[in-house]
Amino acid sequence: LKIDRDRVRSIGTTSFVKGPRSIRLSADRERGKRLLLFDQEGTLYSLRPVSDDYFEVLIGDEVARLEHQPIWEQGRPLLAASDVASLLGLAVFWDDSSSKLTAITSTAYAVVEVGSPMLDFCGTRTEMTVAPGSQDGIAYVPLEFASAFATALRWQEEYRRVQIIP
Repeated sequence: LKIDRDRVRSIGTTSFVKGPRSIRLSADRERGKRLLLFDQEGTLYSLRPVSDDYFEVLIGDEVARLEHQPIWEQGRPLLAASDVASLLGLAVFWDDSSSKLTAITSTAYAVVEVGSPMLDFCGTRTEMTVAPGSQDGIAYVPLEFASAFATALRWQEEYRRVQIIP
């Protein structure tokens, strides 16, 4: 099966990420989806099965393990607040009566409310792309919440990957 990258994003049960202009691989509908990973020159270096809810978090260049799968809102991932706290060394507090989540470090704090896109970071209010949510008793926060505490955060939608530089 030859796939021309300029015209095709997905064929059958195989989804693709950015890579070379064309690649050759054998179709295998029995095994399901495959994740194709390419280096910057477009060379295929990994082919592995992935689930429909595939998502990856990197802390620096290391793959991080999440306790909870992210949830998706308007095409954006929301990470469990407990996972963000663990990855970035935050203390997190939940106020059940107001549905507010507070995260603190020794030098900064952030407050968000489930259902509201507003982020209060050290007294400065900004609007996030999506509001925090909750599911099965777990609070989830958008990437902007994590980026407030990180040196840098890069969301790579085509790879379903976020890279966080603490």
